[in-house]
Amino acid sequence: MPDGAYRPPAAMAGFSLIENLVTLFILTVGLLGLAGLQATSLRINHQAFSQHKAVSLAINIADRMRANPEGVNSNFYSLITTGSTQVASCYTGSGCTAQEMARNDLWEWNQLIENNLPGGLGLVCRDGSPADGGTGFASTAVTSIASQVVNLATTQPGTTAAIQAQAAQAESLAQQAEAASLAGNSTDAAKFAKQSAEQSEQVLKALFPAGVDGDPVAQTIAAQAQRAISSANTATRVAGAADAQSAITAACSNDGSVYSIWIVWDTNNDGTLDNPFEFDINGDLSYMMTFEP
Repeated sequence: MPDGAYRPPAAMAGFSLIENLVTLFILTVGLLGLAGLQATSLRINHQAFSQHKAVSLAINIADRMRANPEGVNSNFYSLITTGSTQVASCYTGSGCTAQEMARNDLWEWNQLIENNLPGGLGLVCRDGSPADGGTGFASTAVTSIASQVVNLATTQPGTTAAIQAQAAQAESLAQQAEAASLAGNSTDAAKFAKQSAEQSEQVLKALFPAGVDGDPVAQTIAAQAQRAISSANTATRVAGAADAQSAITAACSNDGSVYSIWIVWDTNNDGTLDNPFEFDINGDLSYMMTFEP
């Protein structure tokens, strides 16, 4: 063939249509992932900002309560779910009573919450054992108790195989309570927690038929078991609550010198406030602060 004549290429060079489509698919997946990451980042930042607001709002009512010691001592702030109202005389020369000041404080506080957090609700609870309404609280308590009881059943003089079996059963029930709590099954978690604590008490009675007063370790465990049973009973009531307000009310013992401040808000915009004791990262959020005025 003469020089300069056309020669067909031995092989085509460049990208095929399939290679272009694969590249486009990879790019699309990457962009979607980036968009998802940005959306998650915005959501987390928004939640963190909301938590910051909740902390500030909790401090707000705590300061108001410290400024009204008579109202605190008369228990005018605890479990006020209705009846809080604006009292104009609190800002005049004539003034208002401690009870009126408490009602005005709670009204203004909830106005601030509603203006800063979507669907927000604030509630003050006088409670010697704050946050014991959660099944996570009860299941963690009985897990510790059962572990101590198993150790006692193994090392205490006079123990028997039957007592050791009872201790093992208490530990197994505690594990079931913990698993149910993690799975979000509040009713079963509370039930198993109570059964575990009661089984632990039975082991202590078998090991110390004359009573636990002579053994400081057993005495401490017995007291813990009693508190765990009380907590499990509270958690049962909370599990049956219809909403956040009734859940907090069911958990509040309304005694002692410790106050818990609850703020709950509607993060998933479904128009309802979830039970604050059941943590769900995709549901509503809550903040709880304890203090002694």
